[in-house]
Amino acid sequence: MNKKNNYFAYNFVDFCTLKIDKPIVSVKQGSEIIRIDINFIEKKTGKSLRIIPYELWVSQSYVEDQLRINFSPKEKEYAEFSFGFIECRYKENRNILPVEYGAFVTNKNGIRLAKSRDELWTFFDEIAEKK
Repeated sequence: MNKKNNYFAYNFVDFCTLKIDKPIVSVKQGSEIIRIDINFIEKKTGKSLRIIPYELWVSQSYVEDQLRINFSPKEKEYAEFSFGFIECRYKENRNILPVEYGAFVTNKNGIRLAKSRDELWTFFDEIAEKK
């Protein structure tokens, strides 16, 4: 990982670097759901391979459990989790970059892939209603 001023960069595959934007913040004030923007950058040209960033919305508790940490994650931990998540999606897609808009991930609901930001908000509203 190379830590830059406003993003984390990870070597991903031979043609692509992952750029995870900072700041990493909660979706809504008081929520434990964190939004992480992930860009796929072509190594040769430095251009984005997607028109818009991949949005990963994930609960703090899910990241804590997956990374097996007993403290509140900071940006570095969220970035490391994001990198691992995208690696898994890449392998699941048979070595093709994820094509969905993003994902919503919690302990209770697991991984839910989204076609749009509206769908991410729908997932968010569903868990808010259950509380």
